[in-house]
Amino acid sequence: MDRTVIVAGGMGLATARIMGRDHHVVLTDVREDPLASAVADLESSGIRARYVVADITDRGSVDALFATSAASAPVRAVVHAAGVSPQMGSAEKIIKINAVGTINITEASLAAAGEGFALVNVASIAGHMLPSVMVPRRTYRLATRDVEEFTRKMIANASRGPARVHPGSAYSLSKNFIIRHSADRAGAFGARGARILSVSPGSFDTEMGRLEEKSGSARLLEFAALKRFGLPGRDRGTAGLLRRRQTGLSHRHRHPVRRRHQGRTGHQRHAGNDSRRLNPDLHPRVAHLPTS
Repeated sequence: MDRTVIVAGGMGLATARIMGRDHHVVLTDVREDPLASAVADLESSGIRARYVVADITDRGSVDALFATSAASAPVRAVVHAAGVSPQMGSAEKIIKINAVGTINITEASLAAAGEGFALVNVASIAGHMLPSVMVPRRTYRLATRDVEEFTRKMIANASRGPARVHPGSAYSLSKNFIIRHSADRAGAFGARGARILSVSPGSFDTEMGRLEEKSGSARLLEFAALKRFGLPGRDRGTAGLLRRRQTGLSHRHRHPVRRRHQGRTGHQRHAGNDSRRLNPDLHPRVAHLPTS
């Protein structure tokens, strides 16, 4: 095996099992005990794995994660499934982990990206349910210009109205950002022959998913293809997106890539390939994973 996959967050463990067939696996989280247990589990199945403790809200920590992960073999894929839900913290904590963490992972991935590289950012069906009028597009554009100001404005946007709704607002806002940011960075990844994708699961039968059940996460099942909580061990969609055509149960559609092309804006063109048609294997996609 001459390639490495980084998997961030507990929900990515099922993906790590599949990607571990032909990748070195590096698991990462801010907590060490769950990582050690997960690595032992993978190794018992014959998968070569290790863990690196990292704080995704800190760019220096993320850069160190990528450098350490590449020591054995080049990083060729990243599954960013780390995040927190409304019951797990304040609006500020949710924005910093879900949104700023995604910026840090995405930019570090871009720096490591080459031909065939893929990044999957895990969003949520909740991100698609945010009313258009509430999407702060100008604030989103700060993500690659001024992360500190982006963070301040995102927290301010999530902190409108009664305090009890702030965490929920921050969650929906942060997940909507992940979807849009993944699309916005598609051109930069495409120029390197790489892919960036977002997946939007419904409610999954995980510790975090069940924690949110009392706050109404079960209502999201009404919008899912299958009307029940998803089972992480049976979800092969994320790994499938990384393995190109093996997309499992996922539904996907393509984002147009808007870019400057000879003085005008081009649509559905793969950045860095002015003279050829769209390569579907490299074009960005957003996948909506049904609960399965």
